[in-house]
Amino acid sequence: MLYSFGTLMFIAALGAFPLSLFLLRRYKLAVLRSMNNPAKIVASTGSLTTRTRNAVQSNAQLPRLLLRSPQHAALIYAAAGFAYALVTTVGWAISIDAPILSKAVLVSVWSRAWPIVWSTILVAGSSRRSKAIIILTYFSVLLSGTALGFTLTTRGALDFP
Repeated sequence: MLYSFGTLMFIAALGAFPLSLFLLRRYKLAVLRSMNNPAKIVASTGSLTTRTRNAVQSNAQLPRLLLRSPQHAALIYAAAGFAYALVTTVGWAISIDAPILSKAVLVSVWSRAWPIVWSTILVAGSSRRSKAIIILTYFSVLLSGTALGFTLTTRGALDFP
């Protein structure tokens, strides 16, 4: 049975709500558990030992570490934004019976990937120049993909219903 895109999104929202409540509860319990553990260690031993993921051995390593951390976070946000774009585009393509591996779907994935730009700017955009480069890169790829789509459409080569 074929469902409309709106129906699929409504069903997905209904399924996502209890899942989000479950994940929020697990997150809250994990935070409370992690906040309680160091207090027990300090009370029982009198000393607190901490483990850091990014230990700095010398002062020369600190600038590299400080620059790498926002870039690492931006990559994580970019992967999440791309997953969002992919899921919404595949849902849209299934609802209109478009081939999943069509050129139109690829252009649609990129046009729905705009959250990547804003999250990257918020996390890793440290100057106006870097923010402008991020925005220009996104729109140049979007415009070239759109131009490619129009070119293929006029030739009749775009496999889109």
